[in-house]
Parts: sequence; C-alpha cells; structure tokens
Amino acid sequence: MNKQGVPNVTLPYPFIVVSGADNIPHENDSYPHRWDAGAFIFCTRGQLSFMVNLTDYSMKTGDLMTILPGSIIQFRERSADCQCFLILFQRDFIKGIHVFQSMLPLLSKIIEIPLTSLHSKEQEFLHNYCMFLQDIHHNEFSKQHPDIQESLLVSVFHTVNAVYQKHQIEKEDRKHPRSEEIFRKFIHLVLDHYKEQRHVGFYADKLCITSKHLMDTVKKVSGKQVLEIITRAVILDAQVQLHSTRLSIQEISDNLHFPNASFFGKYFKRNVGVSPMVYRKELAKTRV
Repeated sequence: MNKQGVPNVTLPYPFIVVSGADNIPHENDSYPHRWDAGAFIFCTRGQLSFMVNLTDYSMKTGDLMTILPGSIIQFRERSADCQCFLILFQRDFIKGIHVFQSMLPLLSKIIEIPLTSLHSKEQEFLHNYCMFLQDIHHNEFSKQHPDIQESLLVSVFHTVNAVYQKHQIEKEDRKHPRSEEIFRKFIHLVLDHYKEQRHVGFYADKLCITSKHLMDTVKKVSGKQVLEIITRAVILDAQVQLHSTRLSIQEISDNLHFPNASFFGKYFKRNVGVSPMVYRKELAKTRV
C-alpha cells in the first residue's frame, strides 16, 4: 500500500497479457480497486460480472470490455467455466503512443459503452491474436527489447480501435432514449463531483432538468435512487483508500470533503455496516 493513495495495480512491463480465470478475483475475495493501469478484457468462455465506475456489467462469451486508467473496479461473480484474456497496459506508457491519439474521437463512445459483443469471426481472430500476444510477451527476448513491447502494444490498440469503430458504425442508427442519455450524463457528473457535491439539486441543475425529473429518470433506467448512486461513489472511493493506502481516517475524510472524521465515520458505518477503522482491520485479517 502507499501513503499517497497510489492504485494497487502496477505493472513491471508496458503491458501484461494473462489468461484463464485465476487472474480474475472472486466475489468472496474482491474489494473495490482503483486501477492506474488500463485494461482490455476478452471473455472466451462462461460469464463474468463486475462494476466499473458505478455501473454494473455482465460479460459473456465473445464480449470485449475496455477499462480506462483510473477506473474503480469491483469484481462480482464468475461462472465456474469462466475463461478470459486480460491485457493490462501502463497509463504513462500509452501517453506517448501515436495510435492512442487516433482513438480519442472514439473515447467518449467507449466511456459510454465500454462493453461490446463480437461477431464469431472477430472472436476467432481476437482469440488467436491474444494467444500470439501472450506467447511473445512471455518470451525473454521481447522483454529485453522495449521497442518490441511498444510495437506489440501499438498493435493491440490498432486492433481494439478497429473493432470499436466497426461496432460504433453498426450502432449509429440506433437511437438511445432520452432517459438513457440523461442517466449516462448523470453518472459522468457523479464521477466528476461526488467528493464535493452530494445533493440531487446540483446534478439536476447541471442537466437543466428538475430534481423530480432526474430522480424519476434514474429510477426508471437503473432501478436505483439518485442518492443511492451518489453514496455508492463516495463509499467506493472510501473503501479503495482504506484498502490501498495508509492514509489516516482523518486524511480520507478530508479527501472526500467531509466536515470532520466523526461525520465521515457515521456516514461510512450507516452505508457499510461497520466503521472505517473496523473495515480496515477486517481487510488486514484477509491478507494474513
């Protein structure tokens, strides 16, 4: 863990390719994590469910998921036969890659719809491609030559970019209901402002709608209350900091803009069931 709250996912190489199911946490041993690394997850068999930035996702065979650096992730469940390829890439490394710049026009769409289902030929290609990447990545010769690693990562981005472009074109004619658009914008606003703003009116004003309209829309689309989603964001961040840093309860309270540690402690216990200190102690026991 780190005093400054650095995410607990760090990579020794520009990118890492792993396969199987053992690399995917199970719901019984999974806590929220903030990933400094980005990731592509390709499900080749079974099912997998997890939450990314307040939104729940379920992957099945043939699905591709993009997780951008800085995301908060919590794995939920996986089927007994679940098999996935997981490609993790460093945040800093991609900044200098030209192909990443070419993906910028698609990033807003990837943020909105990070999960896409591949056609059978695309699944076959991506499976063979991931097998090749895994073999090359684990080859000692490639590890000794950063230019090879960079070239491989560039090829990954080209491939994913091509897949998303194709599927985005297919989805262009599909009109999303106004309610879904409001909900997606609301989630983005929550992710930007949950530390300072926890009142329904703030988000309704930002969306230029009434508080009632926002509450009704969020309930219709997600089945959840507006305050429930805002609280979920705050609690997730608190859990990540308790899990992945050595920050004191007071420091975490300050980071989340609570008036004092006592108020934060009561807020946390009301929503989690235990105090922040007890939660951290329970985490420590699981690491023994």
